Amino acid sequence: MANSPTPENFIAVAEATVGLMLMLLKRIKHNEAKLCRGEWAQHQDRGDFLFGKTVGLIGLGRVGSHVARRLVNWEVRLLASDPYVSMARAEALDVTLVDLDTLLAESDIVSLHASLTDETRGLIGEKQLRRMKPTALLVNTARGEMADEEALARALGEGWIAGAAVDAFVKEPLPPVNPLRGVDPERLILTPHNVSHSEAGRRANLRLALEQILAATRGEAPAHCVNPDAIPHWRGKP
Repeated sequence: MANSPTPENFIAVAEATVGLMLMLLKRIKHNEAKLCRGEWAQHQDRGDFLFGKTVGLIGLGRVGSHVARRLVNWEVRLLASDPYVSMARAEALDVTLVDLDTLLAESDIVSLHASLTDETRGLIGEKQLRRMKPTALLVNTARGEMADEEALARALGEGWIAGAAVDAFVKEPLPPVNPLRGVDPERLILTPHNVSHSEAGRRANLRLALEQILAATRGEAPAHCVNPDAIPHWRGKP
């Protein structure tokens, strides 16, 4: 079994993540809704800088690393929580490695980029959300199962945090009855697990997938095999 981890895939997720951060900070949905109601901006409708903020990345793999690379020139302070990343790797990205509790307490924006495993399933629940600043934002472009949707809805409704953007959900398509659907839409951005999709990315994924299939038909192990333990037992062409 193989997958197709193209640069177009993880770079697109990184770009989308930064875009969602900016939409939340600049209060795009709030001000668009105001304009659509026939109103005009007041001083209380102002947004905020990304400049000078502390951004916490939970996971510093392919996507997290590319988010860090894109944010470093915004003059932000970058934190990351990832037990599988070396200090040298983090330092090369201008990122400071910290434990999860520190990241949650100190970050103005918390962004999820870890793979879904037994360790990360349910990683962000009520306890973790209450550790965040009341002015903080949460962005999830990773996996829905990493964050407790009911706790997040309560966090936004009761003001534990200021806003969130979610692109991945526990059940997809998102059911009509879901606690996130009842949250003030000006404080929550919901996208249908496609915020990073593009035609260029689709073509790149198809190209790499085809290369893997052709390799298998030649009796070669695919370059991006996800179950390498099976390779010694593989018998070439089916």
